[in-house]
Amino acid sequence: MYDRGFKSWCEKVALQQRRELLLRPTAPLDPLTLAKHLDILVWTADEVPGVSHQALRVLTEEDPDSWSAVTLCAGTKDVIIVNPKHRDGRRASDIMHEPISLSAMNQREWTSPMMDC
Repeated sequence: MYDRGFKSWCEKVALQQRRELLLRPTAPLDPLTLAKHLDILVWTADEVPGVSHQALRVLTEEDPDSWSAVTLCAGTKDVIIVNPKHRDGRRASDIMHEPISLSAMNQREWTSPMMDC
């Protein structure tokens, strides 16, 4: 399936994305830049259209430590929703971890059978 396993595959995908973004192979890969490049929306919970005040209160005030991020596949558009109460560094990590590339992989040639939305 992959030359040397999942980690090697991830490294290849990261290098491919850096090339597409005209970055050096070891350059930092900004999560929001990558999301935009992959046509993935990134919202904080308070930016989600139609979210109720009650739900937002629970997510951001009553129990903000119970979640970090979620990826939604809505038709042809993928959205990552992050917790606005987390610091920037944590949100960046969440965006990269919350499979920013995984949510888009189903629509690209570098898909993995493990990563179905």
